[in-house]
Amino acid sequence: MKIRFATLDDIPACIEGGRRMHAMTRFAAYDYRPERMAQNLRAVIETGQNAHKTHCFFVAEDEAGQIIGALIGCVERHFFSDLLVASVIHYDVLPDRRMSGAGLKLLTAFRKWAENRGVFELSVGINSGVELEKMDRFLKKLGFRQTGGELCVDSRSSCRLGSTDLKRTATRIFGNEGIVMKQRLKLTRVISILHGTTLSLLLCVHPVTAQEQAERLSRVTNQSSQRYEINQTFGGQAFFKDNNIWAVNKEFADLFGMPQEFIDDLQGVAAAAFRIEDTSYQECGFGGKADACRKVEECVLDLYFDETKTPLPWATDIKMQWYPKNSSMRWLRPLDVRKERPHGTMAVEPPPGIIRNKGLNSAFIPFADPASKVEASFTTNAFDATGDSEAVSRGMYLLGYMRDFYRGLSVVSLQFSCETFSRKTINVRLDSKRNGIYEPPVARFNRVVLPERFVQRIKDLQKAQSDRNAVFYRSLFAPPLGTRGSQSNDSANR
Repeated sequence: MKIRFATLDDIPACIEGGRRMHAMTRFAAYDYRPERMAQNLRAVIETGQNAHKTHCFFVAEDEAGQIIGALIGCVERHFFSDLLVASVIHYDVLPDRRMSGAGLKLLTAFRKWAENRGVFELSVGINSGVELEKMDRFLKKLGFRQTGGELCVDSRSSCRLGSTDLKRTATRIFGNEGIVMKQRLKLTRVISILHGTTLSLLLCVHPVTAQEQAERLSRVTNQSSQRYEINQTFGGQAFFKDNNIWAVNKEFADLFGMPQEFIDDLQGVAAAAFRIEDTSYQECGFGGKADACRKVEECVLDLYFDETKTPLPWATDIKMQWYPKNSSMRWLRPLDVRKERPHGTMAVEPPPGIIRNKGLNSAFIPFADPASKVEASFTTNAFDATGDSEAVSRGMYLLGYMRDFYRGLSVVSLQFSCETFSRKTINVRLDSKRNGIYEPPVARFNRVVLPERFVQRIKDLQKAQSDRNAVFYRSLFAPPLGTRGSQSNDSANR
């Protein structure tokens, strides 16, 4: 049996399966409109699942490729909280396949999908009117607990928008504001905490289509509270877009709700993120002109170490340090730089007993060999295509770190040259050395391998940035005569 996301090709089979289920439940009193169901299923797949990532539509497929069950769920913020909650919208398995395990596998897939999005709670409602006790026992075995019940009343008897009984009931429960509810045409049910239970009053109102619901749920009001795939999905309004190029392992992707295409064959770290940042200063004076300036970019590589698997050789108890390279402090110098330097500008003393690498100028020293006490620093082979995989071509300046960022993950931020790499895969080493980066190490610690696909994406980004810089350099000089954009002497004289 296979559980997978539904596609548009599955809609006819789902409509036919829905027709069978419709005839067996209390919804048989409703008219069954295949064209409306097709429209809503298409909206769930195209808008909710594929575009906005707020909905999931799972199908269970048997060995013959026949769809025998389906589950549609969604994630939304709670009515009075920023916490995310997940709900099952539709869930069924064909009657003759209900002991096949399809129902359990569908719910398991939904639960994992929801938990990857950081939901606080999952809820499943039962309103088919069929095998209620059996379904109740099944869900409780999976860890669900009863929090209330859904009650239904026939609209042809007393559920009328103008009903005095409905007005009186709403006013008694909700106060005078309850009367206003009848004017909210898109409200399908009103939820209230009453004597410790959840009471659902079904109103006879215009239902919300799946597309309208998906569009409403995709509007992010607090981006920092959303998981990665959700906060990076355009919902019709301005949002902060991540500029990093990511490579992550599956555990990291599941932990933070990151897309599957980020998963790569990393070694030594749980995740790596590369970006090109604008610094807080410019480089000026090109072509002999004081105002001929260009932005200065910095390439940065963040490495996320899972210290339950690859611990770092810490030499300090300080949990977080960052070099203020882009701060205004950069421009403040003492009278005699040979005698003193401000704290933080490569003047920090190493931790007690730690021996500084004589050939490096680290702003801080968080890593060292526990035995020899020699400083440990990062190097890479990225710019040497001739040596073996363990060759060293550059040192990597430490910009900052945060120890135990989350669940055993520690992040190290390194300055990476913006030059084009010479290798398809790149090694990053953390070794203890006494003088510079090229001598044999006193001790070796972490080894990171950045995979080829990740490295190629970085190269593509560097190439685009280099092309933009080339446009600036060409603007400093007049094009040669006879080329496009040049002026002949005659035209210049004229």
